[in-house]
Amino acid sequence: MIRKICPRGQDLAGLIRYLYGPGRREEHTDPHIIAGYRPPPDLEPPLRANGSRDFRRLAGLLRLPHDVLSKWGYARPVWHCSMRAAPEDRMLSDREWAQIAEDVMHRTGLCPRGEEDEAVRWIATRHGPDHIHLVAMLARQDRTRPRIVNAARPPSRAETGKAARHGRSEPPRTTLRRHVATAAAAASSAAEFFARLDQAGIVVRLRYSVTNPGQVTGYAVALPEDSTRNGEPVWYGGGKLAADLSWPRLAQRRVRPGRRPVGLRRPHRRRRHRPDTVLHRHRQPGSRHRVRGHRTRCTWRPPRSAAAPCARPPTRSSVPPASPTGASRRPPRPGTSSATPPGSSPPTPTSPKNAGSLRCPEASGQSIQ
Repeated sequence: MIRKICPRGQDLAGLIRYLYGPGRREEHTDPHIIAGYRPPPDLEPPLRANGSRDFRRLAGLLRLPHDVLSKWGYARPVWHCSMRAAPEDRMLSDREWAQIAEDVMHRTGLCPRGEEDEAVRWIATRHGPDHIHLVAMLARQDRTRPRIVNAARPPSRAETGKAARHGRSEPPRTTLRRHVATAAAAASSAAEFFARLDQAGIVVRLRYSVTNPGQVTGYAVALPEDSTRNGEPVWYGGGKLAADLSWPRLAQRRVRPGRRPVGLRRPHRRRRHRPDTVLHRHRQPGSRHRVRGHRTRCTWRPPRSAAAPCARPPTRSSVPPASPTGASRRPPRPGTSSATPPGSSPPTPTSPKNAGSLRCPEASGQSIQ
């Protein structure tokens, strides 16, 4: 089985039209859906009166979870994988290809078995006797984004042919991946990890930092019996075996829970409240603080005691205080009469010119009875 994961794209409708079209060299024959997140008959595009197919419903169903995510979805959500049978393989039926497609979606984690109602929406199209196409939208139906895991790189044809010529059951890449993954799962330190590889008969080559010679920055492994024409071993880096076997990923596994590994996000810094902010309980009059991003002056003042007199000096515009006898110094309105209390002199009419001079009884020349 030969598979190829194409670069992710955005045009879902264009990809579906290509799969149902005649192809670049008229090689597409009888295109139809063999598997999907729903039964194939429910997903098959209907025929129009002119014989063409209407892909609007199918494209809308596949894009619905991505449209719900809106800006939180992937920028390139269309996932495309083609699978072709080897020339020596027999002709497979639609049911067999459907089982292969479901197994691929389960192994990639895009649509695990038993989570068809929460996982991504996908289809498998067959338009040739020896290959199929898997199309999926990278948006889950439970309104979350699927986790994209970089699959392990499969052995090439040259590696498979070389293993067959030397009588090996599997290519060296597969053997090394299995031993390295086993050692990484059981080791609790870097020394134990390399010791387990040595016990398994794996040749290890370390790469050190240029600035810090004692720091390991990478590693490569090889089999003793796998060599080039010059007799040198064929090295495979940890990242070439699998994405989770690279040295930075292995180093993150051995970080203690109480420590923050280098390169991760810094913890939240606790904000300090200065005494001159409104968040402090001992606020100072006239201090400055920030309100919604603007620096303003605090207008809070300590409460004024009822017994303490007002320290503010009187102004010309202020209202003169009332006399102890209760007589009002404001002139009556025209057309109205004001009753004068017995034993008191009638109020003296004032004009705007001398209104500001009446600040207190002593200033107006009147005596207090």
